[in-house]
Amino acid sequence: MVPLMKVGLSSIGLAILIGCAGGRTNLQFNEAKYPISLSPTVLGRDGLVLFPDERTVVGQLHLEAKAWGIAWAAIPLRPNTDLSKELNSQVHKVGGEAVVNLRITSRQCGINHAWILSTIPLWPGCSRITVQGDIIREGALPPKQ
Repeated sequence: MVPLMKVGLSSIGLAILIGCAGGRTNLQFNEAKYPISLSPTVLGRDGLVLFPDERTVVGQLHLEAKAWGIAWAAIPLRPNTDLSKELNSQVHKVGGEAVVNLRITSRQCGINHAWILSTIPLWPGCSRITVQGDIIREGALPPKQ
């Protein structure tokens, strides 16, 4: 029984020393008006795969959001984050028709580095989410003269 108690106390001590605050959310694009692909290809107007040489990059998608959580991110304060409106706006602004090469990254917010406070379950944690991709239009660039 004593070894089990030592492991439990060691685990609690380790958690107090390192803390582990963070945020959590489900990214959604439920109202997106444009196709979105994690790969470099997407379906074209004819329903066939639109390869990179059959489309033109007209802009770069860049979205940012924050996710908050308590109880070491076990309880998200905003379970779902829909970025459709921002995506639609950026694609429309540059005359795009789809987004390819979608990349999503998440990094710690500065508030998480207050490690003593982050050992408290009700201390909020945060994650900075960045969404990037290539905004494209169907059709290749005309050859340079």
